[in-house]
Amino acid sequence: MRNLAAFLVTALAAAAAATSLLAGCIVPECGVYEGAGDRVYARGNDSMILCESGAYAATLGDSIREGRYLQQYGAAGGDPAATSVRATTGETGAVAFEMSMQDDATYASFEIGAGWTLATLDATALDHAHVQCADVESRGWFARTAVPTDQAFTAQRDGVATTLVLCANGLAVSGTAASHDTTTYSLDTGAIVLTSSAQAGLLQADGRITDPVTLQTVWEPLASASVDAALRCQ
Repeated sequence: MRNLAAFLVTALAAAAAATSLLAGCIVPECGVYEGAGDRVYARGNDSMILCESGAYAATLGDSIREGRYLQQYGAAGGDPAATSVRATTGETGAVAFEMSMQDDATYASFEIGAGWTLATLDATALDHAHVQCADVESRGWFARTAVPTDQAFTAQRDGVATTLVLCANGLAVSGTAASHDTTTYSLDTGAIVLTSSAQAGLLQADGRITDPVTLQTVWEPLASASVDAALRCQ
């Protein structure tokens, strides 16, 4: 993966068009510029691109994170400057971090820290940065709508230990060995929705499912060996 942070240092110094290490559109051979709908954020040597397609790539120190994100509007009119962002880990589909705009117009995140600012890049620089988006969009998990492997969860429902199993094939089994239902579900930027009941939750990085509003735990992870045979994915 190319280092977006190194590119931004060059871009913000107004030399991106000629000296960027990213492959992209080089003047004067440019055709149609890409990346006009992408947004780039920077914090020191760290950087992040939020792609118009819903992909993102973040360079944090020596590590690179990739996945999908959801823009959540906090004001009428869909002003991008008044939003929060929920981002997921691509391979797992679980929530990786959330960030929101602060009073000083920077963005802050409990998981990846504060001090993120929106970078102002011209069309050429955005075209170069867009290479990151194309990389993420080519990943096998980018269009996935289910968990990558079968995952089980447990919770008390009316005093009864209840199991929820999310299957990699898009089916979900919930209930007890004696009484359970099978339905389909979707996983989209961390949000799980069971089709039959419209029950929703957020899949967290630690394996829990939380309420999408309060973030209180609604399902705890359950070891696959503890799942009754009647509830396992087929």
